Amino acid sequence: MPKKLHFKGDTGKKKIKRGGGSGLKKESGETRNDAALETTESNSWVIATEAMHINGPAVLLHSGGPSVLNFHATLSRPHMHVLGDGSGSGTPSAPPTLLTYTPTDIASVWVASKLSGTDTLTLRSADGRFLAADRHGCVSALSEARGPNEQWRPVVQQDSTIAWLSSYDKFLAIDEVAGGGVTLRADSHVVGFNESWTVKVQAGYKVAGEREMAREASKLSGSGVQVDLDGVGAASGVDAVPDEATHTSRFQAYGKATANTYTPADKKHLSQAVKQGKLNETLLDRRSKTKRWVECICLTFTCID
Repeated sequence: MPKKLHFKGDTGKKKIKRGGGSGLKKESGETRNDAALETTESNSWVIATEAMHINGPAVLLHSGGPSVLNFHATLSRPHMHVLGDGSGSGTPSAPPTLLTYTPTDIASVWVASKLSGTDTLTLRSADGRFLAADRHGCVSALSEARGPNEQWRPVVQQDSTIAWLSSYDKFLAIDEVAGGGVTLRADSHVVGFNESWTVKVQAGYKVAGEREMAREASKLSGSGVQVDLDGVGAASGVDAVPDEATHTSRFQAYGKATANTYTPADKKHLSQAVKQGKLNETLLDRRSKTKRWVECICLTFTCID
C-alpha cells in the first residue's frame, strides 16, 4: 500500500507519555488529539473552486482518462498519467475518481507560488523545474528560473473547473494522439473540455484563501471616511478630509510611526494639503520626520555617495 506524502512543514505524530489517572493529563491528551486531528484535516486534499485557493502544493487533474499532470524526472518534461495505472490511491481494478484521488507520488505535486502584485502564479515540480509554455504552445518543464513563459493565470469556469491561461493568452489543454496517448499543448484560444482542469490543494491553503478573499471584500466594502487623492470631493463641493491611517496602510510601508502623532493640527495641515494638491508630498515629509534617526542617517550617506 503506498504511503501518504509528507511535505516540509507538516506536523508529524508525537509520542505521548501515558501517566497515571490524573484528570489534568487526560485533558492535555485530548488537546493533543484535537490538534493532531486539525493538522490531519488541514493536510487533506480538497478541490479548489477559486483562484485564491491555489497556493502551495497542488495537483492538476483532468477528466480525460481520468489523468493527472506528472513530471517525468528522467526526461525533464510534464506528461499526463492515467489514474490507477501504477500511481494514486487506487488500484488498476478500482481506479480513483477526481473526488477521491489523493497523491502518493511526489511527481504528481506542483508547488503553486503567487507573484506579488499580479493575478498570475508559477507551478514548480519536485525537482525545481517550472511548468512553461512558449508562444507556439509547446509545454515544457526545463527552466529552474521564473520568466514570462513560466507564468500562468487560473481562470475559474462556471462549473468550478480551472482553465490555465499562459502569458501568451492561450490555454493549457490535453490532446489525444494516435495510439490512445495524451499530450500537452498550450495553443487553444477557447475553453472546452480539453482545457478544463480540476485542481486539488491542501485544505489549509484553501481556508487561507477564503480568509484572504474575505479581507479583500471587507476592504472594498469598508465603511468610514474615504481618502480623496484625486480631488474629486473638492471638485464636487465636498470637503475631502484624508484618513491618514487608511492612506498609509494602502500606499506606504511604515504606517505605525504616525499612530501616536496624529493631532488636530496635523488634520488641518493635511486638509490644506489636499486643497493645494500636495497631499503626497506632505505625507512623505511626515514620514521622514517620524522614521528613526538611524534610517535618516543611512539615507543621508547614500545621497552623499
